[in-house]
Amino acid sequence: MKIICLFSVIGLLTLGACNGTGPGQGKSYNLPAACDLVPVVNLQDILRESVKNPTPANAGVGEVSACTYTLPAHSLEEYLGIYVLPPRTPRDAAQLQALADEWKERNTGADYELVGDAKYPMAWFPGEHKAYPSTFIILFKEASLVITGVGLEDSKSIAFQAMVAHEWQ
Repeated sequence: MKIICLFSVIGLLTLGACNGTGPGQGKSYNLPAACDLVPVVNLQDILRESVKNPTPANAGVGEVSACTYTLPAHSLEEYLGIYVLPPRTPRDAAQLQALADEWKERNTGADYELVGDAKYPMAWFPGEHKAYPSTFIILFKEASLVITGVGLEDSKSIAFQAMVAHEWQ
């Protein structure tokens, strides 16, 4: 009887360990929280404006964490969003295109362009006021980042500052 109970407990633990195998689930990623990716003072330096209220947001499909920041100089609908996603195969155009296609659905089917070089694949959605925010995607070896609501050059600066701070490649 004790053996049957032992096998039942082991079976339940095994089933519990197998639960949640979607992206960002079932795996432990040692990634910083999106709100801790770049200090607010550094974001203010990059954007040359006030950045306030870092607020953890519910991570959506595939995200490990998300954070939104208010930009007081902008309208209430506009904000900076930073999303940390699990790493994908770095320097892989197909992986970048797959992630950009996922965000294309979120951005009402908007088109994007590939930017950057082979070392750091990047995609850019220019944004459309009141339709979808500008969206920047970059793949690093240790994480994938999506930055929304600010210009391309500012998004790149945020991403590369995170890369340096967290020693990503």
